[in-house]
Amino acid sequence: VVLYKKEHGDLHLLSKSEIVTPFSRLQGDSERMFTGLALMELMNMVIHDEEENELLFSLLVNSLKTIDGAGKNSMNVLFGFMMKMFDQFGFGLTLDACLQCHRKTVEHDFASVLLRLSDGKLICPHCSADQTSTGTKISGGLLKSLYYFQTTDIEKMTTLSVTAGMRDDLLAILQSFLRYHIDSVRTLKSLSLLQSIS
Repeated sequence: VVLYKKEHGDLHLLSKSEIVTPFSRLQGDSERMFTGLALMELMNMVIHDEEENELLFSLLVNSLKTIDGAGKNSMNVLFGFMMKMFDQFGFGLTLDACLQCHRKTVEHDFASVLLRLSDGKLICPHCSADQTSTGTKISGGLLKSLYYFQTTDIEKMTTLSVTAGMRDDLLAILQSFLRYHIDSVRTLKSLSLLQSIS
C-alpha cells in the first residue's frame, strides 16, 4: 500500500495497493468466507486506529492462510485465534489445572467445571461441590476443546472436528469472555449471517 497521510485530518490518500496473497479459496466457500470476515470484524473491535501490533497481525495472516487452505472445520481457526489473542492481550484462560486443588486438566476427565470470566481460571467439580465457588458452568468436552485451541498451532486447528452444538457453545463462551474484558466488543455479525444461511 502507498498511502499519503494527512497529519491534521482523517481523510488520507491511497495512491496504490497490490494484493500479496489473494486468498482465492477463502472466497469460494461460505463458511471460510464468513470465518475470515469474523476475524477482520474482531480485529476492528479490539485494535485502536493506527495501533501497531506485529504479533497479532502475524497471527491474523497465518489464520487467514489456514482458513484459505482448509478443506473443513475452518471456524476452528477463529476459536484458536481468539484463544491466542487473549494470551497476547494478557488475560488468557488458565485451563491446565484447577485454581484451588491444582488437579491437572489432562489427567482428569471432568464432567464439567466452573470457568471464571473475571480471570479465566477454572474450578473443578470437586472444589465447587460446596457451592461457594462461582463461575460459568461448562462441560468437560467444551473444556477439552478450549484447551486444544489454546495449545495447538493455528496451522493445525482444522484437524479437530466439533459438532454444530459444540461450535455454538465455544463461540458463546469465547465471546462472553471477550466482552467481559473489552467493553467495545459486540456479537460478531459475520457469524450471525453464516448461521442464518446454514
